[in-house]
Amino acid sequence: MTDPLLNDELDSVPDHDRFATVDEITAALTRLAADHPGVASLRRVGSSALGEPILCLSVGDGPRHALVGAMPHPNEPIGGLTVIHLATRLCESAALREATGHTWHIVGCLDPDGTRLNEGWSPGRSPKRTTAGTSTVRRVTSRSSGPSPSPTSAPTSTG
Repeated sequence: MTDPLLNDELDSVPDHDRFATVDEITAALTRLAADHPGVASLRRVGSSALGEPILCLSVGDGPRHALVGAMPHPNEPIGGLTVIHLATRLCESAALREATGHTWHIVGCLDPDGTRLNEGWSPGRSPKRTTAGTSTVRRVTSRSSGPSPSPTSAPTSTG
């Protein structure tokens, strides 16, 4: 038997017809921080290999801390929708924040460089249709004059 609060939260997850882009995730977290200044704050916690900001939305003031990071691999775009929904629910529900007893630290996209390479593929893909069997993954590596970034994945069509 699952907790009623958990059931309510699972029931609140909306359907989506496409994945979110890096810009959409950033805009959603920025908007949440602006709309909930007493509850949420947004800060830059790092930079990608190509210099893009990596942002973290902190929500709540519980004594324990939880870190949630989305999209460590660019071929897993469902994480963007997940963090937008989680951050929204936490910002909007004092009861949920109190029930978890945590301060939440939500990083919207851990690999914005690689995720942007996938944006031609992922936003048009339905989260309900996308499975490991519908695409292959091609390795794309980027080399620059500085430290080498890790390889990023970009799906390609199988057919």
